[in-house]
Amino acid sequence: MMWVEKYRPGKAEDMVGNEEARARFLTWLSGWERGAKPLLIVGPPGSGKTTLATAGARQLGYMVMELNASDARRKADLEGRVRALGSTSLMQEKRLLFLDEVDGLFGRADFGGLEFLAEALKELTLPVVMAANFESSDQVKKLAKLSTVVRMNRVPDRLIEMYVKEILRKEKVSIPEEAIRSLVVAARGDMRAAINNVQAASTGGEGVQPLRDRPLSVSEALEAAMAAANLERAETALRECEASPEERLSAAFTSIVAAELPLEVKREALRSLTRANELLGHILRSQRWRQLRYFDSLLAQALVGVKAPYVEDDLPWPLKLRIWNDGRYLRAFQSYLARRYRISRGDATAFYLHATLLVLGKDPSLLKGLCDEAGLEEKVANALEREYKLLVGKLGR
Repeated sequence: MMWVEKYRPGKAEDMVGNEEARARFLTWLSGWERGAKPLLIVGPPGSGKTTLATAGARQLGYMVMELNASDARRKADLEGRVRALGSTSLMQEKRLLFLDEVDGLFGRADFGGLEFLAEALKELTLPVVMAANFESSDQVKKLAKLSTVVRMNRVPDRLIEMYVKEILRKEKVSIPEEAIRSLVVAARGDMRAAINNVQAASTGGEGVQPLRDRPLSVSEALEAAMAAANLERAETALRECEASPEERLSAAFTSIVAAELPLEVKREALRSLTRANELLGHILRSQRWRQLRYFDSLLAQALVGVKAPYVEDDLPWPLKLRIWNDGRYLRAFQSYLARRYRISRGDATAFYLHATLLVLGKDPSLLKGLCDEAGLEEKVANALEREYKLLVGKLGR
């Protein structure tokens, strides 16, 4: 069993750090009356938002009904789920609606989830708690204006260290003091990551090496995963990687294909990579970012025990840089074209992308206007402008 679940606090006072946020939550919920504003908890991953909402509510006698908002981004999906959960209970028990990852509502502007949620919050007759990782987006700021906002910070290293040491004591596991400290520092205030790292390190016995206090490069992470003695340590290395999931997947594929491995070993590794690729595609389409933890697990399955060197792909650096910088913005525009014309993204790329650029690209303001209309950020328009210049250069216009 994962320690992060086994030792999840049952009450708000069992948590560590964010004392003011915990007190504000309990004060808000204990004094809640019909018509009161909902509560929006904002804080970085691993700061305890979900634990505070669920443990604090149960502590005060509420049954928690949890909905991951990013799993229902369309207005119709969200409306059906929220209204069902918010309906009157025949048992008259105290209920609280917890909407996690509300910042995941806003991956596609035409879905209408935000507008519905803003209206529903005024009508629901039970306490509503929402959680978001980031407050910087305009959409989350709109929700914040309708809510009582509680902000959570990363948990201080000294408190995380005390907490994981208590877990190790209960598990009767010994890890060198220096290794514990390094694992805690590497987590950067993310309690969940620290506990996961310590659990993974605990399988290494006395030979545990402290992790770095900086992210691993993609080459370091892949080499560590391929040399790992077990799956847990391979996953730990991949979680510490600074590269995007797409970069890690691409680098893993290049290294495995180039490696001199028995055919069956290579086949099994590529099967795991295929599953990781399918999962990543699903995550990007649905924006269910929580499932990235399973992506690292599949990637680790492909790499652990391979015992091969990291192989850099042979794409020219300028091309790699352009793919990394502009690729996601161009994909966002391709997805918009696919929705607008009700075609596949492949057809949108093949038949509509360059035609649209040739028609509108001469005037950057037209591209910007189209992106504004589509709800796409300014960086998409900038990437399209660069793509137009390259296209015109190739055509010799």
